[in-house]
Amino acid sequence: MAQNLYKNKIQTLKETLSQGLLEKDEIVSLVLLCMIAGKSVFLYGPPGTAKSLISRRVSCAFDSNRFFDYLMNRFSTPEEVFGPLKLSELRQDRLVRSVEGFLPSADFAFLDEIWKSSPAILNSLLTIINEKQFRNGKDNIKVPLRGLVAASNELPQKGQSLEALYDRFIMRLIVPPLRQKANFKKLLQSSGAKENVNVADELKFYDRDFKQIKSLVDSAKIDESVLNVLELLRSKIEAYNDKKADDVESIYVSERRWVAIMELLKFSAVLSDRQSVGLIDLALLKHCLWSEESQKEEIEKMLKECLDSYSPQAIKNGIDIKNLAKQIESTIKNPVEQVVKDSLLKEIANVHHKLYQELQKCLSEANDFKDKNANPFVSKSGYDIFLSSFKEAQENLEQDILEVKKLQDKVKNAKVAAPIA
Repeated sequence: MAQNLYKNKIQTLKETLSQGLLEKDEIVSLVLLCMIAGKSVFLYGPPGTAKSLISRRVSCAFDSNRFFDYLMNRFSTPEEVFGPLKLSELRQDRLVRSVEGFLPSADFAFLDEIWKSSPAILNSLLTIINEKQFRNGKDNIKVPLRGLVAASNELPQKGQSLEALYDRFIMRLIVPPLRQKANFKKLLQSSGAKENVNVADELKFYDRDFKQIKSLVDSAKIDESVLNVLELLRSKIEAYNDKKADDVESIYVSERRWVAIMELLKFSAVLSDRQSVGLIDLALLKHCLWSEESQKEEIEKMLKECLDSYSPQAIKNGIDIKNLAKQIESTIKNPVEQVVKDSLLKEIANVHHKLYQELQKCLSEANDFKDKNANPFVSKSGYDIFLSSFKEAQENLEQDILEVKKLQDKVKNAKVAAPIA
């Protein structure tokens, strides 16, 4: 595969699509991945968190981007989603819909409050997702739907026959309100993000691109380490289900879902300019395996455990700062000669220098790992699954450097013994 065939394009595209959207860049990139892969995605979050806007923005990345959106409610009718019945056909006792401008004619669709729609709508929707076909009268018509984004501020209720549809949403993304205070201030000072953005023609995806990408996906391999991790992860999920309390929901991943997830991971690899699914692609699993929000943390924990033996390990700092501080504080408890004070300060400076070098090495090795395993769809938290050893080492080194600085100040302020006459 040609180097930088897609990776740089995706990165630039992400930045363009995320303009004015605060703390939504990861969601934008993952929805983009799903739309390129032709997979449906579910956005879970409270009203007013830009779920609809994200969907419309991502559609701008494609040359063919007819967009349909609709807010579902319990009174929604098939006519409002799939189009009205043609009067001319009704006169001949045929139930044929005029689908132009409705979901069956759209390249992209956003359906808000998806779980409130009627069974008649959901059944047709399931066929569209599964087969990319819509039953119009006696005919099955092919729909151009590239991707469906559904959203809700609630998860599907049990016993409502919604499981089959929910299973088709390969990615389930939580869209929270803004968390950072600085971004909240920016939001208040902004004029609001635009629905559409101008995407340069060279950044857009065309039909020819999809054919090329699909060809690469079909020939993509799966690293043996990936298969081993997935086998272990599946075993951990089964063990969790066996041990959980009766009132805790099982983590269920259907065989159909595993297959669809693997295809999505192949798209992730190809769009990262790789010919095989690697371990870094597995970071996306945390968005694919949960059904209840409470399961998300448990799945991330399992995933990290499965990847630990494959993750790089930071070399631990061999300097015992506590012991060093104890020795020096004992020495300066009473006034010391200037030569002793200078010697202590020199020793502390050397320790500080070593710690700083270790910190820079730690940061450099972590960045090297990210560069070698670059994936435009994996967020910082995704890389942290692999780099927990470096994160822990970094935090410890930064704390040690602070302690050394405090120790240095103590020595500087230590009393000097009067010279012996």
